[in-house]
Amino acid sequence: MIFKDDKTYKTLKYLFSIALPAISVFYVALSDLWTGVFDLPYPAQISGTIGAIVVLGNTLIGVGAEKYDAMRKNGEIAEEKTYRTK
Repeated sequence: MIFKDDKTYKTLKYLFSIALPAISVFYVALSDLWTGVFDLPYPAQISGTIGAIVVLGNTLIGVGAEKYDAMRKNGEIAEEKTYRTK
């Protein structure tokens, strides 16, 4: 996976590092707390599946980031200007 810009990388990194793990914990917590009310099915299986997706996604992002950095160093991708605000 090679990224065309930093926005794609940052979006995927947020998804796999923050959003999906939070959703997994939230689902397991609700399934335990609301047993008998909502009856959310298969908390262990769903949490485990999300965990596997997170590991796969982060691995692919890491490989893609290495390729992206190498291409940037070789001049194949133009340097992007970043503007920071306080």
